[in-house]
Amino acid sequence: MLSIDNQLLNQEFSIRYLGIYIDSHLNWKSHDNYIARKLLSTNFEVFLLQLKKKQQQQLNTHNYRVQGFLLE
Repeated sequence: MLSIDNQLLNQEFSIRYLGIYIDSHLNWKSHDNYIARKLLSTNFEVFLLQLKKKQQQQLNTHNYRVQGFLLE
């Protein structure tokens, strides 16, 4: 452990600096993992939005058919 003015400093294995994650080995692995998690999260949100839109379209089609049947 490193100390400054008799205060112990905790070791960090990765830090974020100017929006980029750098790990203790000075490579991009931490940043790559961060980006991968963000992309998976974003793709999942897009998937859910597409699913919701498809379900709404199916419901609208069903309602249109039922209304047409009832009006005949």
